[in-house]
Amino acid sequence: LQLANEPALNSDGHDDAVKAYYRAAVTAARAHLPSLPLYLSFIPPNDEAVPAFVAGLVAAGAGRLVIDQHWYLNWASPSGSPLGWEEMHRRACSEAAQTWRPYVAAGLPLILGEWSLATNHDEHVDIADAAARAQLRRLFLAQLAAFSADAGVLGAFFWTMRMGSGWDPRPTDAAPDGSQREGSSAWRSRDGYPYRVWSLLEMAEQGVVPRREEAMAAARTVCRGAGE
Repeated sequence: LQLANEPALNSDGHDDAVKAYYRAAVTAARAHLPSLPLYLSFIPPNDEAVPAFVAGLVAAGAGRLVIDQHWYLNWASPSGSPLGWEEMHRRACSEAAQTWRPYVAAGLPLILGEWSLATNHDEHVDIADAAARAQLRRLFLAQLAAFSADAGVLGAFFWTMRMGSGWDPRPTDAAPDGSQREGSSAWRSRDGYPYRVWSLLEMAEQGVVPRREEAMAAARTVCRGAGE
């Protein structure tokens, strides 16, 4: 349930209206979905207001509510002040969990509904370079380690599956479920597309994203010493 994509709950003059919407939306949804978990997403930071508000909804009988948290390194520093690889690895390993700790403390389950390999305001990364691919792979594993090590996190979803690949989701009579444009592949961005690191399929094709079993095994050790 979202009023808008990543709404805030720390805007003077608007909080009462936002809260009223969510109270009404949860009540309406529960009339039809009495037991299904409902997911709510807000943009951080929110001055601790969201955990208290959502916990209050649960206490008032809203049922099981799950926070949809989004965590990105792409906007972690001011534009023009890029983070180096080591600092990004350190933040993923040592600071990521701090951003959702208030939800865990409030007893609210959460998912990481969006995360990616984009960094430094979509800074170009030459994935043809083996060293760059190695750093991206390490950063993927560091984030996965932070998400999987926290019992309060129910799951994490890389954003996105495919991006810039030529997939056209618009339904047509010939392809009611969408179609892949001729000459393109879901596993590769089209020539000239600058945001290739946003595509999970392409990163897997490039060897940045390992298979699940390999990734989970490597994630257990990738953060050792990262906070030192």
